Amino acid sequence: MSGRIRPLHAGLFGYNASLSAIALSNGRKRWLAPLAGSILTVPIAMAFMSADIIVLTAPFVIASWIILLIQRKLTLTH
Repeated sequence: MSGRIRPLHAGLFGYNASLSAIALSNGRKRWLAPLAGSILTVPIAMAFMSADIIVLTAPFVIASWIILLIQRKLTLTH
């Protein structure tokens, strides 16, 4: 491994995924929304990094909003 720290080793993907899972769990035993939110943070973070945008917690916020919007849309149609 070179002297360069890779994003995976820096914990950037796990941090946002964990935040998204916590935010979407809502204290319930449902697992699909937290899992989907966690998975969605990775490509968002990768897109930010490839565009040289500072990542921070933006992937967690964006992924959580997307999942919450989908949940809201599904509950309104049923």
